[in-house]
Amino acid sequence: MTNMRNLKTIKSKNQKRKQVKKLTHDVTKQFIEYLEKHYELRFNSVLGYTEIRPAGRKTAFAEVDERMRNTLAIKARLDGLNVWDKDVKRYVDSHLIAIYDPVSDFIGRVRGQWDGHDYIGDLADCVPTAACQWKEWFHTWMLGMVAQWMGIDKTHGNSVAPLLISRQIPQIYLLQKSFAARTAMGLQRQPRHQRKAEYALGNESVAAHQY
Repeated sequence: MTNMRNLKTIKSKNQKRKQVKKLTHDVTKQFIEYLEKHYELRFNSVLGYTEIRPAGRKTAFAEVDERMRNTLAIKARLDGLNVWDKDVKRYVDSHLIAIYDPVSDFIGRVRGQWDGHDYIGDLADCVPTAACQWKEWFHTWMLGMVAQWMGIDKTHGNSVAPLLISRQIPQIYLLQKSFAARTAMGLQRQPRHQRKAEYALGNESVAAHQY
């Protein structure tokens, strides 16, 4: 009789575990479907974090930081889903989020659409130098670097990289940062802290209504 009771107890516990596991799976699935319906998520491989914007809108993407995760969790709970901020973090930091490479995306969009202006030469002119062949060398290096980045030329390898040297360490450091950013993106980006500040202070309605 005692053994029969123990078997019934074990069976009951196993059934409860299965129900809890099934419920957890259902909630997770519902939450993922909820996010996919209301938001567009992507992992920015250059910036190193997940970005978000409302689904169907062409507004700028925003970083999914702690404040945004809390906002998403609260909105989901208000819509009837039993999720918490840790559930949001687990999902947005997973490989289920599509990877977005802004550099490859930019190069792919502008490929074959050159308007004839020497933008590479403009970039080379940002570097003060007495070397008369600097512009020509840089132009050749840039074309080779981009070709290899896009996988166009798989026959040759490029082992050359520009090295900027100056006695003015702070100035050359800023120049190198500007050079790297403009080389990679082809445009000037705002500092990350400035973007976050503008998003938090200037777009409070975005957090309140869009998200």
